[in-house]
Amino acid sequence: SAASDVYKRQVYFTNGLRTEAQALATHLAGQATSDMRVLQIYNNERKSANISAYLTSLLQKQNITVQAVAAGNVQALRTRLDSGPATDFDAVVIWATTEELNALEATHQLSRIAKRMFISDSYIPDPSGNLSEAVLENAYSLSRFVPAEKKAMQLRRVALWAKINKIQITDERVAANAYFSAITIAEAIKHMRANLSRDYLIERVEHML
Repeated sequence: SAASDVYKRQVYFTNGLRTEAQALATHLAGQATSDMRVLQIYNNERKSANISAYLTSLLQKQNITVQAVAAGNVQALRTRLDSGPATDFDAVVIWATTEELNALEATHQLSRIAKRMFISDSYIPDPSGNLSEAVLENAYSLSRFVPAEKKAMQLRRVALWAKINKIQITDERVAANAYFSAITIAEAIKHMRANLSRDYLIERVEHML
């Protein structure tokens, strides 16, 4: 699956949050109606504002109406949320931390204006244990990585390799990335023969991916 490919290739494929934005844009575009409306809420980190702007550009290409507001801009957010009826937005996308989202829900009751709420796994890795029931009722986790319930199957080969080589895995993601990188580089070098150069190595790796 695309998710597992991204998980295995994280070292090489470094789009980061853009991967989440692209996946969400594709998902929403497949369900888009003529009046679909999306609200994004981002925090004061530059990367949060940047990814919000990037998703806005992707959705606008699909003729989806998008609004974005900073979580700290209380007046603008209050005005936006008070201007429409309940479930005013088809989707609310959160680029903020657990603490910020809980504060927003307590102050603005975000759950009442969102048919669906998409929460970035990069900011909130475990929504189920940290967010209010009102938020979780219509919440979806947006992640670049393999879901937890499928992770064991994806890591089976890595775990076997570590066991044979008597390596104790303390960080599964690092171990998976290291394993994939090692076998990819080794396979690429086998085909380089006498043409050992950095540029050709990169070309071989790209061809394999």
